[in-house]
Amino acid sequence: MVGATIAMAMLAASLPGNYDCAIERQIVVTETGVQPGDVIQFPEAEREAWRFSMRVRTPRNAAAQVELLWSANPIQIAGTHAAVDLAPSHLAFMAMARGPCMFTETNCMALIQLSARDDGSAAFTIMPAGLAGPTQLHVIFIGSCRRQNGS
Repeated sequence: MVGATIAMAMLAASLPGNYDCAIERQIVVTETGVQPGDVIQFPEAEREAWRFSMRVRTPRNAAAQVELLWSANPIQIAGTHAAVDLAPSHLAFMAMARGPCMFTETNCMALIQLSARDDGSAAFTIMPAGLAGPTQLHVIFIGSCRRQNGS
């Protein structure tokens, strides 16, 4: 009984599968510290542009792979990426693309971290490389993913 409970908990907190994800908020960090409020707005008419799908695969004897499907792709991170295991049910990957970019001028880069939750969902952060312009600030996007049925 205990063994079955532990196995179910490990499966629930496992990352491989398909997810529907949404950015829920962002944190802005400047040279003076964390800024309150949302600097990047998500107008209701554009809310769907900030949702994406993610497929996490862990091939036997190979690095995990994350396929990020995002038709709007406003921060240039869609694609298939090799991931690094950081801890059980926690991985990270880098997404790189050629510009133009939302946050930089010539090339785009972001660090994405994904952590499984006990209920089968996942939490993520997206940290794009620094912003171009006179005001040096960094944005950290925070969101969650719901596991798709059957995955």
